[in-house]
Amino acid sequence: MKFTTRMLSLAGCLAVTATLAVAEDWPSEPIHIIVPYAAGGGTDTTIRMLVPKVSGILGETVVVENKPGGATIIATQAVQQAEPNGYTVGAAAAPFTLNTALGKETPYNPLTDFEHIIKLVDMPICVIVNPAHPAQNFDEFVEWAKAESDPVLYASPGVGSMPHLWAEALAANLGFKVEHVGYKGSAPALVDVLAGNILVLFDGYSPSCRQAKDNELRILVNGWHERTPQLPDTPTAIELGYDVPRGSANFGIYAPKGTPQDIQQKLNDAFQAALDDPEVQGRLAENGLLPAGGSGADYNAFLTETINRFTKVVNDAGITVN
Repeated sequence: MKFTTRMLSLAGCLAVTATLAVAEDWPSEPIHIIVPYAAGGGTDTTIRMLVPKVSGILGETVVVENKPGGATIIATQAVQQAEPNGYTVGAAAAPFTLNTALGKETPYNPLTDFEHIIKLVDMPICVIVNPAHPAQNFDEFVEWAKAESDPVLYASPGVGSMPHLWAEALAANLGFKVEHVGYKGSAPALVDVLAGNILVLFDGYSPSCRQAKDNELRILVNGWHERTPQLPDTPTAIELGYDVPRGSANFGIYAPKGTPQDIQQKLNDAFQAALDDPEVQGRLAENGLLPAGGSGADYNAFLTETINRFTKVVNDAGITVN
């Protein structure tokens, strides 16, 4: 018995020593960031803006791997199953939390089965209307919506997307009814709003809000807590006195459970330094992205709050997904 106990103790010490050695030497080979969408999408583009700076800071190549499909579950599970050695991390978009809020079955728990490294950016959500819409500003929009006998028909880039759920939360808080029309992405939704087939669109700054400015659509309100450089003339709902949750899509970085704390901190430091770089900030701003940053604990708290908030929104609105 004593021999077995000693052997187990020795094995444990060796494992700890090996882990510390890995953390001390890290990184010594390329780091892979798994992106849950195809190349060219918002998440992919954002990560690629940061990768050159992160690579330079860490002194090692950073490779972006695109694993689209399965409502981001395929990519997330690939990170979950990777060795927790810091050489595979995941890029999280809104579905990282919203899949759980929507009640989708996933082979992982986004809060307990990963190490949360850093929240990267926010992309504020806007309310956009076709010029044929009677509302000239957000106050008029709310007054119009409350007076409508039928639910307000609105478009979003997809069922279960952040714009969809924020629209439901906003309508519930402000006291009017809505009916959702989900598209397969922002582009087809924007086309129908431009054509006047549907008059109201909830979506993120890029591409919809950016294109709205060039196509004579009206951006009525910004869902962020303060005005943004990209939309200096567009008020926020909070600024106008409306008690609504802050509306934004977001991206972050997470790692397999058990990734050593030292490596987590090195990753956090590298991405934070990239977010603080003026050149990177300029590129993010062009795409309507606001740097976030903070600690891994900050990101965990944000993810927890997001799941709790939107689980209630989903349940209250009776939203279901196939």
